[in-house]
Amino acid sequence: MEQQLFATERDPRLKLIIPAIVAIAFLMEQLDSTILTTAIPAIAQSLDTTAVRLNLAITTYILTLAVFIPVSGWFADRFGARKIFALALFTFTLGSVLCGVADSVGILLAKRALQGLGGAMMTPVGRLILLRSFPRSGLITAMTYMTLPAIIGPVIGPLLGGLLTTYASWRWIFYVNVPFGLIGIFAALRFVDDFHGGELQPFDFAGFLMVGAGAALLQFGLEKSAGQSFRRWRPCWSWPHRSCCSSPSAAMRAASKHRRSISRCSAFAPSGSARWPGGCAASASTARRSCCR
Repeated sequence: MEQQLFATERDPRLKLIIPAIVAIAFLMEQLDSTILTTAIPAIAQSLDTTAVRLNLAITTYILTLAVFIPVSGWFADRFGARKIFALALFTFTLGSVLCGVADSVGILLAKRALQGLGGAMMTPVGRLILLRSFPRSGLITAMTYMTLPAIIGPVIGPLLGGLLTTYASWRWIFYVNVPFGLIGIFAALRFVDDFHGGELQPFDFAGFLMVGAGAALLQFGLEKSAGQSFRRWRPCWSWPHRSCCSSPSAAMRAASKHRRSISRCSAFAPSGSARWPGGCAASASTARRSCCR
């Protein structure tokens, strides 16, 4: 039985074309995670909201990525890697256009979630395409070409976002994805093989719901832990102003430090006096109360 050749072995031109196609997806996905940061004040002013509230635009995108990345491989095996990759590029590009024309915070958040859905499918399926297009001997070089844009994207994102917001409009931080997306779609449909998986397992709805709910709740907790509302719930335990009573070891350290302070002060206190006017010999209960305020 004749061994099937990899795509890059049948056509040597694909050794550069396929990594470039996957690199476009990586660049778009990584660039969009940071390009919004420097444009938030301008977007907030345009949409008549606050910059703090617009942080949800970043959170929504990252959360959608975390929820849908685990299911991308199943869809690629079920419907074909080329179809899912092209569909992911189209979804991401469409979400970018809709984000650019958004006129309210709610619409912007919804379209950022659509972007995140496309980005979640692009990155894992792109890696799958790379693995199935190259022999083992050529994977290292191909992965180097693929990961360079992923490294550059987060670095140039804030700078590019600031330039576009200052000299054009904040809407162009989303429109900049359109040419990359269109090039990636046409190149993927033209040069990428439509890989399918072997024996396909049923979709794990229970696992997907548990992973999605876990990622959503984790992100919610991280956001609330930095917010004022969390500190109102637990004022004595809030971070970073956590009291020394939060653990027995911290309380013991505070008591030990207080005892040393009393010893130093008692050396200078008048003989026979139980309390020095300076207040160093305060009672242990007073120290505990002041610690737990």
